[in-house]
Parts: sequence; C-alpha cells; structure tokens
Amino acid sequence: MVNLDVVAKVVELYGDLFAHEGFGEIRIEVNILRRGQKEVIIHCGKQYRYVVDAKEQGYQDFLNDLQGLRQSLLKRSSLTD
Repeated sequence: MVNLDVVAKVVELYGDLFAHEGFGEIRIEVNILRRGQKEVIIHCGKQYRYVVDAKEQGYQDFLNDLQGLRQSLLKRSSLTD
C-alpha cells in the first residue's frame, strides 16, 4: 500500500460525504508500527485500515505526487462541467 492509495480513499469518501444529503464526518488516525511502517485508519461510518511504508518515499516526493493527483482531479472535474 502506498500513500496515494490512502489519499485516493480520502478523496473518494469526501466526495461521498459532500454528495450526501445529511451530516458526515471523516477522521484520520496514524499509528507508528515497526519496520518503518505506519498504520493509517480512516473513520467514516466504517473504518478503512492501511499499512504503508513510512520510508517508502521522501516527503517532497509525496507532495509532488499529491500535486499531480490534484491536477488530475481538476482536469477531470473541468471535463465533467
């Protein structure tokens, strides 16, 4: 599992909550594990658990990946408008 998989799930859940006619909540919990891993738990009615390698990539690389994901989402959004 990689960080962008977790971010993609958060974006998906945000979209579900935004489209929902009622109230909703997202909470993210991060726990440090052994062997350079972290457990990420997303609470949103259900729990989504991921174990990711914390040393898999540098912080700057992660930010660059997020920027690419953002641009992709914006491009897709402009195509559907």
